Order: sequence, then C-alpha cells, then structure tokens
Amino acid sequence: MDEIKYFASNQDNGIDKLIRIFIIAAAALWSFEILKPFLGLLAWGFILAVALYPAYCSLNKKLGDRPSLSAYIMTVSMLLLLVGVLSIMTNNMVISVTEVTKSLREGTINIPPPPKSIDSWPVIGPQFYQFWNSASQNLGEVINNHSKDIIDLGTLLLTKAAGKSLDFIIFIIAMIFSGYLLIHAKELITASQHFAKRLSPKRGAAIIAIIKETIQRVSVGVIGIGLVQAFVFGLILFIAGVPGAGLLTFLALLLSISQIGLLVLIIPVVIWLFMTYSITAAVTYSLFVMLTGLIDNFLKPFVLSRGLTTPMIVIFIGVIGGLLLHGLIGIFIGPVVLSIFYDLLVHWLRTTD
Repeated sequence: MDEIKYFASNQDNGIDKLIRIFIIAAAALWSFEILKPFLGLLAWGFILAVALYPAYCSLNKKLGDRPSLSAYIMTVSMLLLLVGVLSIMTNNMVISVTEVTKSLREGTINIPPPPKSIDSWPVIGPQFYQFWNSASQNLGEVINNHSKDIIDLGTLLLTKAAGKSLDFIIFIIAMIFSGYLLIHAKELITASQHFAKRLSPKRGAAIIAIIKETIQRVSVGVIGIGLVQAFVFGLILFIAGVPGAGLLTFLALLLSISQIGLLVLIIPVVIWLFMTYSITAAVTYSLFVMLTGLIDNFLKPFVLSRGLTTPMIVIFIGVIGGLLLHGLIGIFIGPVVLSIFYDLLVHWLRTTD
C-alpha cells in the first residue's frame, strides 16, 4: 500500500512539473508576442543607455549625484543635437536639389566631354563613355530618354525615405526611453549581473562586461568616427563649392557608418574638382578629400581594440554581418553576439577536464 502511494506521489510531482513548465513557456511566449512590436525600440533604448552611461556618470558626479537631472540633461542634449544636425543636413539637401532642378530647367548645366581614355576601360568603359558624351552634348535629351528610370528611382527613394522617417520617430522615442534607463542604471546593472550569474555562475560577470564594452567601443568606433568623417568631408565640399554638398555629406555619413567607405563619392568629387579648378587647386582639394576617406582606417582599429579582449577582426565581422542581417541596429547586435560567442568558445577550449 505504501509503495502505491509513493508511486502516485511521484507521478503527481511529475505532472505538476510538466504543468508548471507549460504555463511558464506559454506565459513567456505570450509576453514575447506582446513585446514583439516594441523590440526595436527597447533594443535601441538599451544600446543608447549603455553607450551614454560613461558620459552620464561623469555628468552625474559633477551635479552632485542627481540622477534624474543628469538623465534629463543628457536626453534633452542628445535630442537637440540630433534634431539640429538632421535639420541642417535636410535644409542643405533641399537647397542642393532645388539648385540642380533650377539649373536643369534653365539649361545652365554644362557637362564637359569625357576623356578619350574612358572608352578603353574594360567592361563598362564604352557604355559609360557613350552616356557621358551624350550628356555633354545634350543633357536634356538624355534626361528625357531616361525619364522613366528617373521617375522610378525617385519613387523608390521617396518610399525608402517614408520608411526611414518612421525609424527616426522610433529612434527619438528610444532616446527618451534611454533617459529613463539611465535614471535606474544602478538597479538595472545589479539585476543584469544577477541574471547573467544565474545563467552562467562562472562567466556571467564577464559576459555583462563584454556587452557593455563592445557597445561603447562600437558607438565611438563606428558611429562616432562616421560622424567625424562625414563632417570633415562635408566641410571640405562646402569650402570647395561642390554642388549638392549637403546631400553628399548625408550620403557620406550613411556610407561611413555602413562600412562601405567614401570611395564611391570621392571619385566623382575629384573628377568635378579637376574639371572646375586649376591643377594646383584641384590637387589640393583632392588631397584633403582623399585623406578624409582614410580617417576611419587610422582611427577605427585604435578605438575598436582599446579596452577589449575580443580581436578587432571579430568585432569588424560582427559589425558588417549584423548590418546586413538586422540593419542599422545590427551594427551593435552583431559584434555583441560574436564577442560573447568568442569569449565562451575560448573559455571552453582553455578548460581542461
């Protein structure tokens, strides 16, 4: 009789455990579905809070340990800086497009004939030479012949811009949310460390440190350097009087952050400089433009590798792969995931039985 009761008790315990697991899994899945529309916003808020945390700590110390005021000043300052920079760039883009449109209507754009050497370029040379030569002889006819392609391209760009405007609104909300996270930074750090230790008692603290350092290094090494590079590039274009400098600056920022590089912009800018200025002036401006394109090559290795145990090649692959897989936010997600995987892999390989 006692054996039957013992068996029934164990069976009940097994069923109870299965029910608990099912309820917890269902609640977790349901919670995920509820939070799913906000995952991008939450991720950006977390990333911004981690990236801004060193500056927030410094400001909070100067203000005499007033976390709410420090977070408020940080958030408002970042919002004003973001809106101000985008307003200036948008205004310059509108002016550039307006000037180009006006010049096309008045027929004041004069395109010089292409050099004969272009015709001998492999693959694209003859087609590119023919197109350039036609544009130099009759630009209006070339535009009319490709009007459908131009309209399709414009429609595509407007569609992309509409989608990016929604992303921009989400980013602003995420920046405000990051201010809330900064106010409760100490509690959140303690909670995250406790959670990581529950997952991995030996490597939990190291994983939290990797996440923090990787996000902060990528913020400075990718976003920060991209801003500096685009600003210097745009400043040179404005000084040189390059048409559409505002639009080119915005494109330079996108190309720099996406790790494509500025070469695709430098080549046409250098061609325009040599067609417009004397040899001395063109060489001088071109030299500065090309040096600007090399800024990230000098600064990025130093910034990304500083303070990190993860090799720079792992961080770089994470940035590129994350960008291709998840878009702009993947610049942070990619290197964080690869850094954690690299750390766990190295720890596993070094562990002896």
